[in-house]
Amino acid sequence: MDTIIYLIRHGKTDKTKLINTGDELTGHKEVDLDDSFIPKIEEFSERMNFKRIKNVYSSKYIRAKKTASILSGREEVKTDPRLGERVGGTPNLDITPEEYYKMQFDDPDFCFPGGETVNQIIKRMEAAITDIVNEHKGEESMIVSHGAAITFYLRKWCNIEITDVQKKIRRFEYNGKVIHEGVVNFIQCFKLIFDENNNLKNIEVYLA
Repeated sequence: MDTIIYLIRHGKTDKTKLINTGDELTGHKEVDLDDSFIPKIEEFSERMNFKRIKNVYSSKYIRAKKTASILSGREEVKTDPRLGERVGGTPNLDITPEEYYKMQFDDPDFCFPGGETVNQIIKRMEAAITDIVNEHKGEESMIVSHGAAITFYLRKWCNIEITDVQKKIRRFEYNGKVIHEGVVNFIQCFKLIFDENNNLKNIEVYLA
C-alpha cells in the first residue's frame, strides 16, 4: 500500500506581525500569518479534504503551526525542528541577493557564516520526512514547512533550474516532466507518493 505525504508551504505572513525572539538569523524570525489569508487556507483545506488526515506535522514556527492547524482542523499538531526554514547566516554584503540566490543552487555546500548549506537542509528534511513515512506506512500525512526548505528537499527527486533570478522563478522537473514553474507559493502542496519500500513513485502539485 502506498504512503502519501502532503508537503505544504505555510500560509502568507504579515511582516508587521514580526515576533521578536532574539534570533535574527534569516529563516528563524517568527512572523505570524496574515489574517486576510486565513479564508484561503480554509478553502484549500475543504477542496483537498485535508481534515480527514490524522497525521499532521509542521516546523516549530508559528506561521507553519497555524497553517497546519487550520488545514487539518486540529488545535494541536506535532512539530519537528528539522522541518524549519533555512538558516541564512550572516550575509556577505559584497554579494548581491541575486548572486547569493544563484550561488546556493550552483554550489550546494555554500553558505554564509552561521548558515546552512543546501546539502545540510536536504539531509535534515530527508531525515524528518523518512521518519514520518516509516511511522505512518500505508497512511496519509500532512507536513507544513517552508519555501526554501521544501525546494531544496525536492532537489533529491527533481531537477530544479532557475529561469529568472530576479523574480526567483524556478522550473521543477520530475522524470523529465515539468511539474511546476515559478516560486513555491503560499500553501502550495506537493503530494509525494511512496511505495511499500519507500521509493518515490510520483509527485503531484496542487495550488490554492
